[in-house]
Amino acid sequence: MIHVYHEAADYLVDLIASAAPQRRVIGLTTQVALAQALPDIEVLFAPTPPREGWASAHRLRLVQLLGVGADTLLPSPDLPARVEVAGVRGVFAADVAEHALALMLAHARGLAQLADAQRRRQWESSPRPTLAGQQLTIVGYGAVGQHLARVARALGMRVRAVSRTGIGLDPGLEPVELLPIPELDAAIGDAAYIVIAVPLTPATRGLFDRARLARLRSDAFLIDVARGGIVDETALADALGDGRLGGAALDVFATEPLPAESPLWTTPQLVITPHLAGLGERYVERCVEALLANVGALETDTPRRGLVNRDVGY
Repeated sequence: MIHVYHEAADYLVDLIASAAPQRRVIGLTTQVALAQALPDIEVLFAPTPPREGWASAHRLRLVQLLGVGADTLLPSPDLPARVEVAGVRGVFAADVAEHALALMLAHARGLAQLADAQRRRQWESSPRPTLAGQQLTIVGYGAVGQHLARVARALGMRVRAVSRTGIGLDPGLEPVELLPIPELDAAIGDAAYIVIAVPLTPATRGLFDRARLARLRSDAFLIDVARGGIVDETALADALGDGRLGGAALDVFATEPLPAESPLWTTPQLVITPHLAGLGERYVERCVEALLANVGALETDTPRRGLVNRDVGY
């Protein structure tokens, strides 16, 4: 049996039932309903699970998330240690990487300025730089970082990646330069483009604070396609407003949706996209497929995909 916890649980229940009509699926739309059912739940499909209140989860085996990040759930002190937490890591890596690449290309080719000139009916032509030969530093070297490294290298960029361990996952991507997170400051100092693709954990919250942003080149372009909370938004706005940074693009924010009164909307040289980097076609359906694959793996005692290391938060 699969339980679904979300305010739109009925929609998700229908999707699961359509994909696997032999499965019994129960929807829970409130936290009260979740608490009442929790002692009997074995598999929970929960886009936004609560962080606390798991003490009665005596039969729970798997929490399947609707997405990659586990920061809405973890750390969860009372979630029993035996419970596996799974996301959809890697399923939307190409979507996120392509979004980051699109933002880099748009910046290099000046598409925003060209669109503005078109609205003014003005013919404004000037030389534009190429991405080839530019230094790209990718902060986070999971599925997104590796996919982006491939396409960036295909365009002739020099690629450096920073990860928690400094160990690559795909030897076929050499000669990507790999560095551990303690060397982050050195890794970003000479980069023309910096793409943040790390999960939000206690270790990465505030990773790009005011001091770290000050280490970037004055013409650098910073992109965050990871999670809000990793970049100090106030410090970023100040750096852009003062001309101490060439530009930035944020797909994620500390508060989402981004409030209409946020000064970020009018910050110069800042591109805002509404957390859609990983929102690929058939997004929910592909998450349901991941859920059903993991449920089948539980039943056959075979490895589950997308499991989160609860000690490190991703």
